[in-house]
Amino acid sequence: MTTITFDWNCVIAIENNEAAGDAVMKLVQLHREGRLHAAITAVSASENLRGSRNFPADGNVFKERIANVDLSDLPLLPAPAYFGLSFFGMCYFQDEEKPIEPTIDSLWQILGPCTPRMQDNIIEMNEIRAAGEAKWRNIWCDVHTLFVHIDNERDIFVTLNTKDFQRNHDKFARIAEFRAMTPDECLQEILSTLPPV
Repeated sequence: MTTITFDWNCVIAIENNEAAGDAVMKLVQLHREGRLHAAITAVSASENLRGSRNFPADGNVFKERIANVDLSDLPLLPAPAYFGLSFFGMCYFQDEEKPIEPTIDSLWQILGPCTPRMQDNIIEMNEIRAAGEAKWRNIWCDVHTLFVHIDNERDIFVTLNTKDFQRNHDKFARIAEFRAMTPDECLQEILSTLPPV
């Protein structure tokens, strides 16, 4: 069965009643019918609040947004825990026998080559969550969302961010097997391979 991971912008497309949101919901319906397996990463809980550059107060904000677009039943893929950026119950402590930092570093070099990965000036939680660090957090979320997708060995990364994810396909493919598609592209491919009901 094909496995897909939704990037957070797929949820935003539903919230904003965009055309791409219809394709997302059709993919979700196929998941509910057991014809593919769709999931969202827990990294999305750390995305900026809707229409602002502010960090969510807690993980319940994420759960409410998911519920408001009827996606509460989708599996949530946990992410590595990071102080100040992860929410309890949505992350896991890293296994020293399975280091993730080399992969994270490689992904960061692709998605944020001009932005230092470690912000030396950010040492307090309230600083890393400040509105002024929204751009840095956006790169952090993109990198860790993609890491969770790769680490779970899922098939298709579904995103509207073609600039970063499709344009850099060859670079990502050097790190792991990788395919990125828009919701419409993914829906067309899935429907073309599924047997008729």
